[in-house]
Amino acid sequence: MELSQSGGMDRRTFLVRSGSAVAGIGLLSIGGGVLEGCSNSSTPSTTTTTTPKMTKLSLQESYINNAEFAGFYCAAKKGYFAKYGLDVDVVSAGATTDPRQVVANGGALTGVVSETSDMIIGVSQGVPYKCFGASFQQNPGCLMVLANSGIYNIKDLEGKIIGMQDNARQQVIGILGSNGVPLDKVTMQVVGDDPTPLVEHKIDAYTA
Repeated sequence: MELSQSGGMDRRTFLVRSGSAVAGIGLLSIGGGVLEGCSNSSTPSTTTTTTPKMTKLSLQESYINNAEFAGFYCAAKKGYFAKYGLDVDVVSAGATTDPRQVVANGGALTGVVSETSDMIIGVSQGVPYKCFGASFQQNPGCLMVLANSGIYNIKDLEGKIIGMQDNARQQVIGILGSNGVPLDKVTMQVVGDDPTPLVEHKIDAYTA
């Protein structure tokens, strides 16, 4: 059983609250390119029929390799990146990898953030992020419960323990807030990427 985020959120609210997004951090040390966050160049692009010069760049995933990143691998295999002169190396992450830190430290030019709110936090701290694409047009995030849990709607989570990955907190807050569940009515607990605590009834719901 899944409890999905609802409440008639428009696209702008969705992009602010949650959803996976492709992001770059334009640092002063980074030269020209589509991800230079500190550049305001308005030089018009020109059309050419010559083969584009290939630009190598790395894209840091936000989580362990799974289906949510399939689009990047398909784009690489089918030549969509190459069409625009990009030789993209998609870098798999670990369960605790923070793509913001990887990109900020020069480990990758671009990265995928699980929550757009993560970028907002970074911007508020003075990091020149630039978000340029949403991986999903609708947020696939949800809360999963056991079939025999007795939880049938979002309100049933009041008084319960919600387990999550460390970077899913803002998404859980968005799900609860958009459904009218006060944060002080639930307990949020970081349990990592293993749903075993849910199976063992140590938590009542789990981010999925």
